[in-house]
Amino acid sequence: MFTGPSIALFGAGLVAAAAAAPAAAETPAAAETPAAAQAPVAPVAGEAPAAAAAAEAPVAARPPAGAAAAGRAVGGRGGGGAGGGAPGRGGGPPRDGAQPFGAGLVAAAAAAPAAGEAPAAAAEAPLAPRPPACAAAAFRAFDFLVGEWTVVDAAGHRLGTNRIEAVEDGCALLERWTGAKGGTGTSLTFLDTADGAWHQAWMSRGGQALRLSGGPRAGSMVLEGETRGPDGRALRNRITWTPQDGGRVRQLWETSSDGRTWSVVFEGFYARTPR
Repeated sequence: MFTGPSIALFGAGLVAAAAAAPAAAETPAAAETPAAAQAPVAPVAGEAPAAAAAAEAPVAARPPAGAAAAGRAVGGRGGGGAGGGAPGRGGGPPRDGAQPFGAGLVAAAAAAPAAGEAPAAAAEAPLAPRPPACAAAAFRAFDFLVGEWTVVDAAGHRLGTNRIEAVEDGCALLERWTGAKGGTGTSLTFLDTADGAWHQAWMSRGGQALRLSGGPRAGSMVLEGETRGPDGRALRNRITWTPQDGGRVRQLWETSSDGRTWSVVFEGFYARTPR
């Protein structure tokens, strides 16, 4: 005869034994198919062989919540099926420094030149140097005055020195005059392609400004301009530079109040200063 406490103990033992025994419909864990026995996934055409994919070891990760239940639904409680099978083609993230094979193919295709394209260096022909802007013969019409000069009058008396040099890549002449009595002056002379004329702008230390225009005439360079006399009347200026024998140059400066009669203001003869 079982007393009340004995019956209670006996019932608890039955419950514990029932909980420990596997369900009759379930497959024992030992009978489950191991992950290694599962069939590998066939590689997609063009992908690397399975050996290359296997070289990328997947990083172990904690399964998300509910993954165990999904595994039991497909392949039982063990490691088979979706819950514990081998990784698919994705293979998990690559090891540090490794690059998926597909990404390498994409990078190589982007770096390779398209069929029929020439290398950029070969396609770019070197640019030909541009000629100087003032290389035409018209810009050389006043070059006979370039140099360092000693200037004298008709009697041989020294009037001063003049230094004239080509500037701005031959597009203009820069003059620096020093008189025997201490006077100085500077001018810039150039050919303007807008009107086809030569122009000179002169300024002396005494504030005397002179603007002239003109061009070659009968073997000489002739420039003219207008100033105002002391009485306010217009005064016409004409300066003529003429090459002479032996490399000398004659400069004649004349003025006129009516344009018909001319008076000589300056006459000088240029001889190259010995170096």
